Amino acid sequence: MRLKRFTVLVGVALAVECAAQPPPCSLEELARLGGAFASVSSNGQIAIVSVANRLLVMDVSDPTDLVQVGRLEGLEGVRGHRMAGSIALVLVDDELRVIDLSDPTSPIQIGAVTPFAGERAWDRPAVDGSTVYLVYGYARPATTIVSIDIADPARPVVLDSIDGPDSTRAYLSAGGGVVGCSLVSSGGGSQVWFIDASDPADLKSASIVGTSQYAEDLACNGSIACVFNFMVLDIYDTSNPYQPSIIGGAVHWSWYPGEIELAGDILFGSVEYEAYGALLAFDVSNPSQPMSLGNPVGWGPWSVAPSGRGALMLDEHALKAVSVDPTLAVVGTYQSVGRVFAADVEGDHLVFTSDTGAYFYDVSDPRLPVRTGSVGGFWGLGSKVRIQDELAYLSADPGLRVYDLSPPTGPALISTTPVPFLFQIDVDGSVGIGASWSNPSSVVVFDLSDPTRPVVSQALTLPPYVRPQDVAIEGEIALVAADTLYVLDVSDPNSPRVVSSLLSRPDQVVLENGIGYVSVRLGGTGAIIDLSDPANPIVIGNPPLPRVMDLAVSGDLLYASLVTPTELWVFDVSDPNAVSLVGTFDAPYQARDVAADDFGKVALARSHNGLSLLEACRPCYPDCTQTTGLGVLDIFDFLCFQNSFVSGEPYACGCDPDPACDIFDFLCFQDAFVAGCP
Repeated sequence: MRLKRFTVLVGVALAVECAAQPPPCSLEELARLGGAFASVSSNGQIAIVSVANRLLVMDVSDPTDLVQVGRLEGLEGVRGHRMAGSIALVLVDDELRVIDLSDPTSPIQIGAVTPFAGERAWDRPAVDGSTVYLVYGYARPATTIVSIDIADPARPVVLDSIDGPDSTRAYLSAGGGVVGCSLVSSGGGSQVWFIDASDPADLKSASIVGTSQYAEDLACNGSIACVFNFMVLDIYDTSNPYQPSIIGGAVHWSWYPGEIELAGDILFGSVEYEAYGALLAFDVSNPSQPMSLGNPVGWGPWSVAPSGRGALMLDEHALKAVSVDPTLAVVGTYQSVGRVFAADVEGDHLVFTSDTGAYFYDVSDPRLPVRTGSVGGFWGLGSKVRIQDELAYLSADPGLRVYDLSPPTGPALISTTPVPFLFQIDVDGSVGIGASWSNPSSVVVFDLSDPTRPVVSQALTLPPYVRPQDVAIEGEIALVAADTLYVLDVSDPNSPRVVSSLLSRPDQVVLENGIGYVSVRLGGTGAIIDLSDPANPIVIGNPPLPRVMDLAVSGDLLYASLVTPTELWVFDVSDPNAVSLVGTFDAPYQARDVAADDFGKVALARSHNGLSLLEACRPCYPDCTQTTGLGVLDIFDFLCFQNSFVSGEPYACGCDPDPACDIFDFLCFQDAFVAGCP
């Protein structure tokens, strides 16, 4: 049918009016990679871990060998979850979703319920038998607890709700017909609210008790409730929730208690002390005398889930299995990719860095990226990636590393060049430029004519306390954003020199076709600079740029990842005097590095939320010169595309994300042409 429509097009002179201002265009997310682990829950055999926009399903039956067996995509905004047998109860925004994990390799959503439209629950779900409890309070004058029947998981039903004291934060647990809720009050104190849930359809407020210290999370099993306070664990007898009493306790040394969970008679708790965190475990079989089960283990855990007689703990970097036999110890680890800081994409290659390593992917099918290799280690917030001619250039302390991407066995390190605190790089041809945050800061130029033996020359030493924010290079010209924007002549990479400077407090820079694009610190008006005469640069445009994390340019499109709002903005810069915003992509929490290739792919590093691989935005404006009128897309544009396609020119090969020049590009352009927006 699509080919038949083409026959009609070439026989009829079509003209499609293009708006004076190109309409907004969409950036489609093709794939999401990496991201920091956020929360964990388990039934002892299977665990789920939320990361970025998905759930990972883990086989944890052997705690020494944690294995991912499945995943569920499309869960942006997960706020917590809990497992109940083979069912996962997942909070996504204002909705409680029910996920069937009876086949862990193919998790599927089978039900959902929204107790209060537009309101998000405060804490992860609490489960007691076939009843789920949620706590609300963000937009309420009182703390509200809701009971939900999941006897039929495909049809969850709200049973009852009950209001309690006002609070600024609440934590929830349930067991044995008792619901416990620790409340942080607006006045700064805290208390624990116990609810009689012997009939989940008729919740009754049983008692409210003050706490000995500032309370955080709690864990209930019907007969006892364990409450993590500031440096103190209190254990309540809740066999009669109308008259609870403290019957035991312990000092847990933590200033900042986190999540706690009961696994039979074992209490696990994640805690933080100063800059560090750990997992604690107590035997509470005798609740009047809880007994520590060994020295704290782990580093920085904030989520914990009981798993058999042991537990699973989670930090940004790993899922760890913990045993208490014979003493508290980590027995298994599953590494995460972690927060993604920097990325570049070019043709079939995607490379990004995170706080657990550098990762290499084949993106010839951008919807199904395939990892081809990885390098462990912490690459840090200042790392940068550039891909050129089957080589990947990565910066980080202690220097520049070059990887050959061509071997079928995976990327191979071919050189390491020491440069202390090398936090920014750019590469063009046989020359690279880098920014070192050593003391004093400096700018270096790399002769890359032999990438196995880069040669370093110092180009610029900056004044004390001045940090280079970004660098860019194209041909014989380089830009350095520092206290001012320096323009460098790098025609001789062994003897670079400053030829001019302009602007004040530039931040991010990118250079394309002799034009520089610059943002300024703290946001405001950016600059588009004509560098045809590097000694006399001329500002030819001032795009409106809020505070920017990174810039990238491809063709006539400028991509800007923003600090506030956390979005990716796309500008049409074909006319520097009339720059227009033509597309946006929402990137909640953080947008960092952005890169765009010439084949329709955009890579956006999003820290905790991983990396988004996007299909490039395609605004509506003529791409060929054979038009019958300004702003008119007509048959001559189509014929121009057809001729370019036959010749295999890049213009005709970038419609679909696949870098190959094939029939799919032809069909993609045809569909876009009919829609008036090639």
